[in-house]
Amino acid sequence: MYFTLVFHGKSRKGLELEDRFGDSLERMTAVTDRHSAYFALHFLNHQVCLAHLLRECQYLNELDKEQQWSGSVVSLFQEAIHERNQKPTESIDPQSWLDRLDNLIDENLSRLNEKFTTFKNGLLKC
Repeated sequence: MYFTLVFHGKSRKGLELEDRFGDSLERMTAVTDRHSAYFALHFLNHQVCLAHLLRECQYLNELDKEQQWSGSVVSLFQEAIHERNQKPTESIDPQSWLDRLDNLIDENLSRLNEKFTTFKNGLLKC
């Protein structure tokens, strides 16, 4: 069973979540944006929202229409989403997906706008 928790807080600090949910955070799977406060909390599992990542890739695609790197990231995410949709209850070995992501992260992006490197470095935190 899944629940979505939505609330209006005074801030986006991790302390706000700790005050509201306390020790139960350690039993939750969180799907969040990449705000730094979420990475300091101890969730059972933590996934970065793919919609946020895809939207940022779309921005990078528009920023530099000649490059193919961000399009490759989009393809990887879309293929992973498709596989999960095709196998909603199966355990999927993540290794091939991680290998493909590692190959993209290992690419030298110094020829591109610094926003590409910022995004890539953000993926490393995920």
